[in-house]
Amino acid sequence: MTDAVRLRASDKGVVFDMVYRPNGFLDRARGLIGRPELGVGECMFFKNCNAVHMCFMTRSIDIFFLDEGYAVTKVVQCARIFGFYRDAKARHALECRAGAAATKGIEKGTIIIPEEF
Repeated sequence: MTDAVRLRASDKGVVFDMVYRPNGFLDRARGLIGRPELGVGECMFFKNCNAVHMCFMTRSIDIFFLDEGYAVTKVVQCARIFGFYRDAKARHALECRAGAAATKGIEKGTIIIPEEF
């Protein structure tokens, strides 16, 4: 798993300062399963992904679906365990701790700018 320095929201400054990017099929399929809860400034970024499963998760998370320009197309707050979430318009997915959407003020239309990828 690799990481980037940070993600900025177009109008809010830095919103995530530690971005985990899973590599390979198994790492992507596992995602956050069995990992410690993400910190306030942490998230997991899935490139070329428009669906997220919550199978075997032990806690809820917030999910942001992003289009090819990194604009948020859908926000799922407190995704339920064993749920499945998808956005046909999305190109990427971003997972973070539950409550991040409200705390960081990220909503549909917010542009998330990767500083290093």
